[in-house]
Amino acid sequence: LLNLPINDKGLDVHWSGKDDISAREIVKDTGKFIHIHPVSQCMYKCINDKIMAQVIDYCELELKTKVVLTAAPVDQELERIVNILKYTKSKPIDLSGKLTLLEASALNKLAQMLIVVDTAIMHIATANDVPVLAFFGPTAVDNWGPWDKALTETTYQRKGGMQQHGKHRVLMDNRECVPCSQTGCNNSGVSDCLNTLNLDLIKENIRNTLNEKKKIRVLHTEWSDGWGGQEIRIINEMLALREKGVEVFLACRDHAVIKQKALENNIQVFILPFRGNADFKTLFALKGLIKKHSIDIVNTHSGKDTWV
Repeated sequence: LLNLPINDKGLDVHWSGKDDISAREIVKDTGKFIHIHPVSQCMYKCINDKIMAQVIDYCELELKTKVVLTAAPVDQELERIVNILKYTKSKPIDLSGKLTLLEASALNKLAQMLIVVDTAIMHIATANDVPVLAFFGPTAVDNWGPWDKALTETTYQRKGGMQQHGKHRVLMDNRECVPCSQTGCNNSGVSDCLNTLNLDLIKENIRNTLNEKKKIRVLHTEWSDGWGGQEIRIINEMLALREKGVEVFLACRDHAVIKQKALENNIQVFILPFRGNADFKTLFALKGLIKKHSIDIVNTHSGKDTWV
């Protein structure tokens, strides 16, 4: 209506001081921990219990990081947790059914990351800005995937495999039928695509999610709407930096061709007007982005964005 650029699509979740104290008391002697919410009321969204048990043991025994389990106070979810724990060699902290939603939200805020199926706590974690590794199968990631609150554009596509949106990762099988939008294979209540997820790939993405906090962050800016040698070089440079472990971002105008090229390569994009050399609106928006996303380096490429 006001024709103003949207620079923030992030949401926040709030809880009481009592909930915060309760959550901190629970993990006061734990140190760093990984929050795992392995179940959903829709059981066809869950991965194999033995694989989930191995994920828990990997975090506890190999990464030497405590795991805190949560689940809703629902019989079928609690029964599933009991079955998972039958296969674990480690001793995670099991809070399944013991927390209110707000207590679980406060606890999640303290975690290093959340490992989860497609369920509500995943979206709470994104509001908390806690990195998510989510397992998807029948449901469409382009509709329901975890959204990095720092971003204004989606990079998700309706297909399988590993996809990433900012700090969040989604793992899916590469089957052609994914996503099917059914309640399991042939509506059976069981999803083969989730039960056969590769454990080594899960472990790799847990490591990568935890290590991503240490990455250098570089923001590239480009005023031009066109697509030529400079814009091609910027995309290639960003891809090369990403290969070296650098986290890259692009700030450009909404109708710029480079915006779509960046999104096609899963590069995170911020939309800014870049109206001229004395564009104070863009200046303050850019300053806010740099602060909010802990940008280490800004690499400018055209006259107007360089002046800003």
